[in-house]
Amino acid sequence: MQHQHLQQRQGHVQVPQMYASQLWTTSNNETRPGFHQRTIAGLSMCQIGLGLLAIALGMTAIVIECPLYYIGLGIWCGFFYMISGVVGMTSSSNRTNATLVASMVLSVVSASLFSCVLLSSCALAIHRGRYDHQTQLVVDAVLGTVAFGEAVIAIISSAFCCRAVCCDQSTHRK
Repeated sequence: MQHQHLQQRQGHVQVPQMYASQLWTTSNNETRPGFHQRTIAGLSMCQIGLGLLAIALGMTAIVIECPLYYIGLGIWCGFFYMISGVVGMTSSSNRTNATLVASMVLSVVSASLFSCVLLSSCALAIHRGRYDHQTQLVVDAVLGTVAFGEAVIAIISSAFCCRAVCCDQSTHRK
């Protein structure tokens, strides 16, 4: 009969198992044609490392009292870079759409944080009148370089996740 596919129980429509497996496409062991697990894991480890370096530079900026040290920009950005890296590591082992989309979104936000660091640290590095010591200039310049590296890695990571989620041809086949 036709109502074999859909059953109603107390006002709820149940989706048959065959259709549910098409909607929720991945299990942990399923391979995705557009997904590069080792690349995502490597990029995520770089994000975690750059996050730790940004936190260390942020703490150094507070200790030596760089201009705008009280904002703690290196610490906040580094913490977010690390979160993005941890979610990326999770998505490399647990290849569900949810973890891939979360990794993609966090990578895009991490890349956009580069503009905050660029406007504060690098703009101050160009205008040397705000620095009392050469060390302060070096710390802000290195923090800007770390932020630029994170932006590049985050954009590449989000592109790989986007390819796996949005360009996966196996979910569009019928």
